Amino acid sequence: MSTVTAPPSRVQPLGKLPSHLLELDGFRALAVWMVMLDHMVDGWKLPSESVSWMPALLWQFISHGWLGVDLFFILSGFLITGILIDGRGQPNYFRNFYMRRALRILPLFYVCVVIMYFCYGGSYFLLSLLFLANFAPAFGVSTPHGPGVFWSLAIEEHFYFVWPLVARFLNRNVLLTTAVAIIIASPLLRYWAMASGFPFQGVYQYSFYRFDGLA
Repeated sequence: MSTVTAPPSRVQPLGKLPSHLLELDGFRALAVWMVMLDHMVDGWKLPSESVSWMPALLWQFISHGWLGVDLFFILSGFLITGILIDGRGQPNYFRNFYMRRALRILPLFYVCVVIMYFCYGGSYFLLSLLFLANFAPAFGVSTPHGPGVFWSLAIEEHFYFVWPLVARFLNRNVLLTTAVAIIIASPLLRYWAMASGFPFQGVYQYSFYRFDGLA
């Protein structure tokens, strides 16, 4: 009795993520629209009559569009962790990961930073080059309205600095336990900070308060 096997080129290693998950594109689109709508109505100081016509339910949805950033963090954490787990048995694990991230992010990011520096000026852009834009309040540096969005990229970059080490040297069970611990600890840390009178902007932007979405 003979058996038929798939050609070698079609055999997928068990548990390995495909390079592109089409199902996640819808979530990306949802996150983009949530953030854009939120910035349209909540990103600028508008007269009350400009939004008073909205039904209460629609206003609640749009004004919570900032949650789209958290959805981006969740997608990023899921995809990056999958890439790291799939690649940790390969040679040049760290070099491959960081080179791919650098080529994907840095060229366009640095072009944006340079252009915006000439438009706005200020030391905020030096912090942005060092991926410290989210810590601008701690340095007493004012944040321009438009480029203020660099705070979320800084959090992701901090995640990229640390998580490859964690994913490389911890087995899956310990990695899962670590992720769950971060998911529990970050909200508790945010609650403690707010209860202690810590400024909301810092709680919203500082990396160690926001790692739960990525985890």
